[in-house]
Amino acid sequence: MACYYTGSELGDLKLSMEQSREATTHLARMLCYLCQFMDYEEAWHHLDAGGFATDNEDKLAELQAWWSDHKQRDTDRVELEKDKQREEALREQALDKLTLAERKALGL
Repeated sequence: MACYYTGSELGDLKLSMEQSREATTHLARMLCYLCQFMDYEEAWHHLDAGGFATDNEDKLAELQAWWSDHKQRDTDRVELEKDKQREEALREQALDKLTLAERKALGL
């Protein structure tokens, strides 16, 4: 099944870079929500009911690979944000130790 955001390949090609970015982000957030639900409900194994998993094995494997990568990117992003917060707090603590004259000398 060919799926397009706008309903057609031509329509998707006409999207601006910003529209494409917004659409991609929106769809990734929806897919992330769905995969979180699948994890929470431990529902991945239920897709085998009715032959869905068998008939769509490649797509299911692709989805699970995307989800695994996505969770790792989220973990990496959160760690990077924490590192930046710690660095900023350390910077603020260091600056608080400077006198007004020292700040002026450093151009701060």
